[in-house]
Parts: sequence; C-alpha cells; structure tokens
Amino acid sequence: MTQREAVVEEAKKWRGAKYHDRAAIPYIACDCATFPLMVYSRAGVIEWDGTLPFWSPQDWLHNHNERKYLDRAEKEAVEISEESIGPGDLALYRVVHSWTHGAIIIEWPRYVLHPVVGLGVIGSHGTQEGFLKHRPRRFFRFVREGV
Repeated sequence: MTQREAVVEEAKKWRGAKYHDRAAIPYIACDCATFPLMVYSRAGVIEWDGTLPFWSPQDWLHNHNERKYLDRAEKEAVEISEESIGPGDLALYRVVHSWTHGAIIIEWPRYVLHPVVGLGVIGSHGTQEGFLKHRPRRFFRFVREGV
C-alpha cells in the first residue's frame, strides 16, 4: 500500500466521528486540528505523541498571529500548489485570522474529509460547500523519508 492509499484509507475510517474540541479518540471524536494529526500518525506518515499545544476554540477569532498548525505543517511538510494536489494531501483553510482548519484531500476539489462543529467528520467539496466555501486555503504534502 502506498503512503497516499494509507492516508486516504485511514481518513475514511473517521467519517461520522463526533466533533469535540481537543479530542483525539480514534474513530469516535476529534476536532479539525487533531483529525489530521491522528490520520497522518496512524497511517505512519508522521510521529505524534498525542499532545497538543494549548488552544482555545476562540483563538482563531482573537489571535492575529495564530500559527500553531501552520508552523507544524511548514516544518514537517512541503507546501504544494493547487495543481499538484493528490489524494492524502492536507488542505489548511484560513478561519478569520489564522490557518486553523485542516482537511484531508480524497479527490480535489470534489471531496475532502474534515470535522465540523455540530456535524462531525464529513465529506465536502473543497471549495464550494458550507464551511469551506470561498475560504483561502494552502496545501501540504507530508513525505516519509525513503518513500
């Protein structure tokens, strides 16, 4: 199985998981920060010890310099262009002042998986539906050494 296949397969197992702030309970509950961490770590792409930096659900409203998730993506992944996107890549969406909403790409732009408050992990169009519609976005690819 390729890395992309492993990420997509793992992400699909999360469909229907409940949205809960700071939760990381496999296939049961997560938020938009823990979802990508859990998917990539369980697929063997990144190492993650399960800890999260402190954050408040309202950080994205008030903190103009919020970079926790963007910093990790920039440190551990390669930023890619929209034309280069493939299954298993990460989309980070800007919410108000920060890049804090993560989605796993299944088939861009038709289908991404991401957690939404009140809905849990759902599939959406990456640019035309609900919470994601018209949001600025950046894309990243995590690559294991030797893969």
